[in-house]
Amino acid sequence: MKLLVFAGSTRINSFNRKLAKVTASMAQASGAQVTHIELADFDVPMYNADLEAQGTPADVVKLKQLCWEHPAWIICTPEYNASFPALLKNTLDWVSSPIKGLPEWSDALRSTRD
Repeated sequence: MKLLVFAGSTRINSFNRKLAKVTASMAQASGAQVTHIELADFDVPMYNADLEAQGTPADVVKLKQLCWEHPAWIICTPEYNASFPALLKNTLDWVSSPIKGLPEWSDALRSTRD
């Protein structure tokens, strides 16, 4: 099974980043094919439909492709004010958005496994 693991935080000493790393190691030791990513490694701007109309940023396309290639995700995320962090919401907004002009990405659900 291909498994994508990431944290919904980019804070250096985030417990969730540490948890994601340990989770990825445990899953790999159990036989899963694991890709552990850091969201800070992707240049993903705040979602904006006007920006998207100018073209989907290259790192967003890379992130969408990674999400598509992995049918299972483990997201270790903090809770902020009884909700999830803006970083995670922004990531999911971009990942779930279609890419105009690229037929293989014209379906908004492709990245999230329709």
